[in-house]
Order: sequence, then C-alpha cells, then structure tokens
Amino acid sequence: MRPESRARERAFLYAYALDMEGSLVPEMLCELQKDDSPDVKEFAEMLFEGMNRQKRDIDQTISSYLRNWTLERIRAVDRCLLRVAVYEMLYYRKTPARVIFDEYIELAKRYGDTDSGNFVNAVLDAVYKDKGKE
Repeated sequence: MRPESRARERAFLYAYALDMEGSLVPEMLCELQKDDSPDVKEFAEMLFEGMNRQKRDIDQTISSYLRNWTLERIRAVDRCLLRVAVYEMLYYRKTPARVIFDEYIELAKRYGDTDSGNFVNAVLDAVYKDKGKE
C-alpha cells in the first residue's frame, strides 16, 4: 500500500475511533502507528486534525447532500470516511479529486457494507460538483 493510502486509512481509523469512543485512546494510536513511517504518521495526523478542526462545517456540508437521512443515521464507517474525504477535497486541496474518490471508495468497500462504496461515491460526487471545483 502506498504511504498516502496508508495515511488516509489511518486518518479514517482515527476518525472512527473518535466517533465511537468520544476520544482517541493513546494505546490505540500506538498500535495503529507501530509499523508506519514518519511520512505516513505526519500525513494521517494532518488529515485527522484538519478534519477534526473543520468537523462542524464538514458535517453541515455532508448533511446538505443527504436525502431522507441525517448524518447521525448513516453508518459510522461511511460518516467517518466522508468527513476525512471532504476535508481533503475542500480544505487540503492538494490531492486530485480522482485520487480522493478512488481512495475513499476503496476504503468504503473494505470497511463498510455492500452499499458503502456507492454511497460514499454519490455524496463525494455531489460535494465535488457543487464545491470541489471552487
């Protein structure tokens, strides 16, 4: 797995842990990072910390594209993947959109259920068409 891909997965796992537990347990972080290079750790932490700082705006953005759903009702895996992906798309802005789509859809397929890839793709596509090209 490429270092950037591993970092995105780590950022998602941090976001998921925070969503589930309400905080990041230091032992969990150590376990997740034990085999990571400094570059992976740095990029993952930047994505996670940026997402966490912008979470209120990111959640409002995601919520505005959900039809007949609320952010709280969607699967935690999908919610956390979307948070990190939307942060990278709208705030980091150094990653090409096609890379963001490919990486987070793959993560959705790996960690989510059978509909997660399509769901994440649909929401990211709507966000990108409306805000990602700015």
